[in-house]
Amino acid sequence: NGCNLLRRSGWDIPGNSILPVPVQVLDYASCCSKCQGTSNCAAFVYSPSTKTCQLKRTASGGVQKNDSITGYYDPTTIAFPGVFERAPRMLSGVTFSIQSNVSQWHSVGYYAVADVVVEIKVLAKVGASGWSVQIGCHSDDLSVSLRHSVDPRALRDVPESRLSRPAGRDKRDSGHDKGLGTQRRPPLLYLTKSLNSSDTVQISLHYGGLLFLRSPDASGCSITVSLNNVVLTPTYNLIDSNRATNWQYQQRNAEGLWADIAGRYIVYNIPSNTLLKMKSAELDSVLQLWDSAVLAHHDLRGTKPIRRERVVSDEQPLLGYMHAGYPIVTMMDVANPNSELFIFYKQYQNKSNPCGGSTYWGIFHEIGHNMQRSWWTFDGTIEVTTNIFTVHAMDTVCKVRLGIYDWRNDQISLTRTYILQGAIFDEWKKNPAIGLLIYIQLAREFGWDSYKSVFRYYENIKPNLSTDQQKMDYWIETFSRQVQKNLVPLFNFWGFPISKSTKNATASLPTAKISDQLIQIAPQRYTI
Repeated sequence: NGCNLLRRSGWDIPGNSILPVPVQVLDYASCCSKCQGTSNCAAFVYSPSTKTCQLKRTASGGVQKNDSITGYYDPTTIAFPGVFERAPRMLSGVTFSIQSNVSQWHSVGYYAVADVVVEIKVLAKVGASGWSVQIGCHSDDLSVSLRHSVDPRALRDVPESRLSRPAGRDKRDSGHDKGLGTQRRPPLLYLTKSLNSSDTVQISLHYGGLLFLRSPDASGCSITVSLNNVVLTPTYNLIDSNRATNWQYQQRNAEGLWADIAGRYIVYNIPSNTLLKMKSAELDSVLQLWDSAVLAHHDLRGTKPIRRERVVSDEQPLLGYMHAGYPIVTMMDVANPNSELFIFYKQYQNKSNPCGGSTYWGIFHEIGHNMQRSWWTFDGTIEVTTNIFTVHAMDTVCKVRLGIYDWRNDQISLTRTYILQGAIFDEWKKNPAIGLLIYIQLAREFGWDSYKSVFRYYENIKPNLSTDQQKMDYWIETFSRQVQKNLVPLFNFWGFPISKSTKNATASLPTAKISDQLIQIAPQRYTI
């Protein structure tokens, strides 16, 4: 029936109701869908005779009742996001203060235990309203996509949910995009409540999770809160001058199941047990590397970070192996300390390849998505222009320079076929690995400084471009002016449709003399 909760016929759960009164539904599956789409729903009770549905905050305290069917999550069988092996130490009367100039999540350093009511009281607040409290870092809502198919094209224009699959060099995509047909974790693992009032707010989530304060999108904001019924959780902040001492204390005393590990420009949420044995110096080293990658992305685009990128490991991302947005969401293999995919992997770091492990391309790629501008990203390049930033970071941060033939043999073969068969642009748009090659050619021929100048020009001008043709023409003209070379032959080689006005605008510039291995496949195509 499409319901992944455990089922028990002839069973009712008195009290602990979420809805004021039972609601009419079509069937058991419809009642289950309502529960799966409600953050704090631990169980539901369906009455076949009246076709009514009631949602429950807990699955415990049940009694026999003939005309009732109960569906429930069994917390003892839920491996994700995890359960405590023993009762943790609960803390109350702790305070937390934060200043903020932008919308983002702020870890308070504590964890909410499953089904335990956390109390939050606002002690002081300055600036704009709109603060809220959140339990849980896993904000991908699977409830809708478990009932309906998800078209990724419909989500890519949503900044908080821009999605992607690994492309190009990432060889892990086919084995990890398991889709949403099989539910591997509860659909909703987070809950938020407003903190606009000075009253004490109570919040609980059946699965528990990291506690955050979410700030409004305004400058000059600050808030101070007191917290009751929370558990100390591992946190690390690279800008904390006492982080080494604090980390030693947390290694001994922090019991929260998930950690919040922050550099200056990026923060990771992964299971606590994956990194509690790491030393402060090791965390510093890896976080500084990730920070340098974020800065490299912004340096290429000509911007500065306004908030930390956030990366959350999840058993089941909404779509694909990873996706971009806030937060970036990854699969759990990057949180496995025994894997070279581990986010904090250090075993093979060295001066010639400081990035060591192999998870960097994927996360660089997702940060690249967060860098994309619609001015220079047109149909067929969503998975391409992101990798301009990926390749740049691999080159400047990881010291891994990608040549044309570093790609998989099958991709090179497809590229050769594409060119020899006439370079039909609609086919170019279907293969991101082929699509990226012209951007690598531009970097190799004219250097990263040319990209920096072009992107800064866009950031300053903010052109009003409404069609793909306008975007392509503007890119060709802008890059040509920057390098003082006519690049029309290069884009013509790859099959780009180029307007006559763009050909005229670049006609006075000397033609760029490019004759690499790709051009040699069909040199006659390299023409105005």
